[in-house]
Amino acid sequence: MNKTKQHVGVLDDREMLLSNKLRGMCNKNGEELEPKKTAEVLHSLGKVYRQRSPNKLDLIIRSVMLFKAALVRISDNAEEIRKDLKEVCNHVLKLANAKCSYTDLRNEASSMKESIQDFRSKVKHSLETNDFYKNMQKNIKIIEDLQNEIYQWYSNPMKNVINICQNICGSAPCQYAVIGMGSLARKEITLYSDFEHATLLEEGVQHRENYEDILEYFRWVSVLSNIVLLTWAKPLLKMLHFRA
Repeated sequence: MNKTKQHVGVLDDREMLLSNKLRGMCNKNGEELEPKKTAEVLHSLGKVYRQRSPNKLDLIIRSVMLFKAALVRISDNAEEIRKDLKEVCNHVLKLANAKCSYTDLRNEASSMKESIQDFRSKVKHSLETNDFYKNMQKNIKIIEDLQNEIYQWYSNPMKNVINICQNICGSAPCQYAVIGMGSLARKEITLYSDFEHATLLEEGVQHRENYEDILEYFRWVSVLSNIVLLTWAKPLLKMLHFRA
């Protein structure tokens, strides 16, 4: 048997074994029973995705998600997980031929996490102080203003993430706009909503000789943005469980 096929076959078997083990560590609703033990399986599964095909971005993004999921479930002896997460982030920067290849994506994610947590605390305090739930009709205008404040604030860190990743990749090869979609576009976004968006390139760019290079640039910006968001977020095992 070809060595590459044999290697992939071993990884496939390993993934199936770990996936089944993960399912066995969850209740019937897909919720974990012992987070620390689950962390070991998530870490091992992340390494499988990392090893299977290091140049396939969907697998790299999955490994980032799994490493992060393991990290948030264990506080002691997590150095190996941090090391693996850092290695994946550095590898992606090399694949992207990033202009700022020394950037630590985890630090960028940490700064964003701190900012979002502070704002969540501020909104929670505002809700508790104004006691909205006892006088909803009277406070409709206040609630509307608060919702608009959340929309305005949430847009800024998302812009910052895109700008940071653009700077890492170097100057944009054309004019572009990032368009918020879903709850963000409707101004209904909450403090825990996901970020749905599309990138609109300038008119006529598809006729340029370097069009494929332009697309590749924005693909990398998108990948790096996903990694930053995944690295600060707290993945739910239930989601990972059903993906396994």
